[in-house]
Amino acid sequence: MQRLWRTLEVAAWAAFFALAAAVLVLRYALLPHIERLRPEIVERVSAIVGHRVTIGGIEAQWLGLRPQVNLTDVRIYDAEGREALVLPSVENILSWRSLAHGTLSLYALHIDGPRLTVRRDGAGALYVGGFKLVATPGEPGLSDWLAAQRDIEVRNAELEWRDELRAAPPLVLSAINLRLHSDGKQHQLGFAARLPEDLGKRVEVRARLAAGDIDDLRAWNARAYVQVGYTDVAGWRPWVDYPVDVQRGQASLRLWLTVAAGTPSEATVDIALAGVRTTLAADLPALELSSALGRLTARREGERYQVGTRHLALAPASGAPLPPLDFDVTWQPAGGVLSASALELAPLAHLGEALPLPAEFRVAAHELAPRGRLADLRY
Repeated sequence: MQRLWRTLEVAAWAAFFALAAAVLVLRYALLPHIERLRPEIVERVSAIVGHRVTIGGIEAQWLGLRPQVNLTDVRIYDAEGREALVLPSVENILSWRSLAHGTLSLYALHIDGPRLTVRRDGAGALYVGGFKLVATPGEPGLSDWLAAQRDIEVRNAELEWRDELRAAPPLVLSAINLRLHSDGKQHQLGFAARLPEDLGKRVEVRARLAAGDIDDLRAWNARAYVQVGYTDVAGWRPWVDYPVDVQRGQASLRLWLTVAAGTPSEATVDIALAGVRTTLAADLPALELSSALGRLTARREGERYQVGTRHLALAPASGAPLPPLDFDVTWQPAGGVLSASALELAPLAHLGEALPLPAEFRVAAHELAPRGRLADLRY
């Protein structure tokens, strides 16, 4: 036991002096003259990115016990040699894992003021900053390297979306702030951006993701929160395909989403709509609402599905507002259950004329002209 303890003591002292020597070499030999290492750094970064990279300036300093390397005027070129991405300022706080594993590992990466273009060509392929985005499950790539870093922060960025497949005009998001934090097993994402003035105000996304291979969507287990301030719903039609024809309307929403094994399993949405006019089917009259406010829920467990509303208040464009409604429908192969807190029959029958219900149901509702209230309904 004495020999064992002596061996462990010698190993501990050896590790201590090796680490101290590495710190001294970095502090007094490498970092003060890091500008001379620019060719090696550029070569390493180019190998990680997979494209030509140039760096305008490099300087080094210490942040506590961690070395920090700051880059200015970083330019990344695409396969045709064109500038694809310009980063005015990049702060890299190095991780000591770089020495232990011989790889470029960062404790933190901060980027200020980048301008980025994301494009979808006529064939549907995506390009980020001029680089074709190709998912390679099981093979390490840039996305896997980014997900392995502890902390990545992008401040005051601008993103332009070009969709050549839809022949849509460019869509620009500004004042983008993004934060990605990873502990090796869990990835946390925070994203906020300002929308174009004619479309709305701001969008915010927060998510927590667990995935072994970030490129393999089937391995994703995540929870996400999305908030969109009041926006012109019809104004998004050049870039978004709606399942129904939306002529006009303002909307804001908050969405909570759960993803299990790459498939959405639960969603909750708080909505606030105003001045909506939409057509749900070609043979139906337009559905017009002065306002709609409430919560929608959906859940899937195997072959069991459930959808519902909580305090959903609808105000038709013509007629009195409906009282807040709690409504649930659950179904599976063996059968289902429908329940509702209170149904005002007359205004619902009027709204039903614009809903994609079976034709015989709409004919019966018109002939019977129902009125009154059903309370505590369960079927």
